[in-house]
Amino acid sequence: MNFPKDFYWGGATAANQCKGAWNTDGTGKERIILSGIHEYYEPEELIGKTCIAIVNLPPRNMMGIDSEGMLLSAKHTEEGQEKLHLLMVDPHIPAGAKLY
Repeated sequence: MNFPKDFYWGGATAANQCKGAWNTDGTGKERIILSGIHEYYEPEELIGKTCIAIVNLPPRNMMGIDSEGMLLSAKHTEEGQEKLHLLMVDPHIPAGAKLY
């Protein structure tokens, strides 16, 4: 199975409750990706992480800010509690690497 050509990983360079900048495509362009994950992650936990994002979506205005992608995550129940985990890759994989 191959992922579509616009599946990339990104490293968080900034994060807070209303925005995070992600270098997602290897070009050095930072993207703002809004995501409702604060219940599961504190902003400082995301800095330097390598997450998978879909970046070929049209921008979506959320809270007056254009979100330029969608983080991929998995939700499940663990010990009776709902958990969410962002899909992350090894930090040694360079930005823009094709996912298979």
